[in-house]
Amino acid sequence: LTQPSGEMIMRYEPTDDVKFYTRFTRGLKGRHFNGNALSDNQSIQPKKAEYVNAFEVGWDTRWFDSIVSWTGAGFFYDYENQQVYQLLDAQTEDGSRGFAVPQLINAKDSRLIGLETDLTLAWEGIRWSNSLGMIYSEYSDFKVLNETIRVDQTTGQEIRTFDVKDYSGNLLVNAPALT
Repeated sequence: LTQPSGEMIMRYEPTDDVKFYTRFTRGLKGRHFNGNALSDNQSIQPKKAEYVNAFEVGWDTRWFDSIVSWTGAGFFYDYENQQVYQLLDAQTEDGSRGFAVPQLINAKDSRLIGLETDLTLAWEGIRWSNSLGMIYSEYSDFKVLNETIRVDQTTGQEIRTFDVKDYSGNLLVNAPALT
């Protein structure tokens, strides 16, 4: 792991009730391996480290003696080698299909852009709050090569088949468009 990580933040506060910020964060998730492997037929090779460049611009405002507050942020995340799980059929020792197990893989490039905002009214012990989040996400470059190994029951020979799946253009999992 030779690439740097860290965070830079700039803040601007024109008044006590109006605040703005911008943030850049470079994060990483180290190499991991498929700890769910059930047999020698499944890959346990370490996956590449995941990197993310995260850009964020936000605000925090208070109005009418803090009766009304409005906060929010716009953000953009650019992932490199995002670590995701894919459900694959576990193969038994004789090469037949078993049950589905999650296998860790890398999505070469993925992106996420969004906006979240919160409006709160608080007066005389009564508080009303409403939030909205919008996200657009996609795997920009995500191709997976799946290898299947089975044993021919009559000859005893190992048979390998390969299947390439292209998930590029699909939405990221667990990134709902609207919350």
